[in-house]
Amino acid sequence: MQIQYKNPVKVFMEWFDNLFPEQRKYLAKAYLVLTTDDTNDFALDSDQALVKFRNKVLKQDFPLRQLTKIVHVRSVIDFILRNRTVIAGQTGVISESEHISGKVIDLREKHWEKVVNSWQRICHTELTDKAINVWLKKISQSG
Repeated sequence: MQIQYKNPVKVFMEWFDNLFPEQRKYLAKAYLVLTTDDTNDFALDSDQALVKFRNKVLKQDFPLRQLTKIVHVRSVIDFILRNRTVIAGQTGVISESEHISGKVIDLREKHWEKVVNSWQRICHTELTDKAINVWLKKISQSG
């Protein structure tokens, strides 16, 4: 029996939407700061960064471009999660907290461990290269 893969963009967004709001905002802000060519993105607050990130991921495009985008997002989010504390300490514009001093504080490390574990789980199942390739073949045949 062949495994039925879901749309990788939907898989990512379901995972992302199940995170705590602070974690979504942190990942969105970190993603933008690390990938943007628009220096105005550095000045976005966490809520603005979240809106821009969601719009970027969900922007309608040709299917091949959407899959390419999710491969890029998957790689950057993986990088951020593996290096979260280093990134937060190096950038000054990314904070895990809206704490008044702007310094990173230890935010529920157990929650972050759950995020990393759930991320690794979908990266080894529904967001593998194989799953994305199967989805690509599926959309290529229907188009």
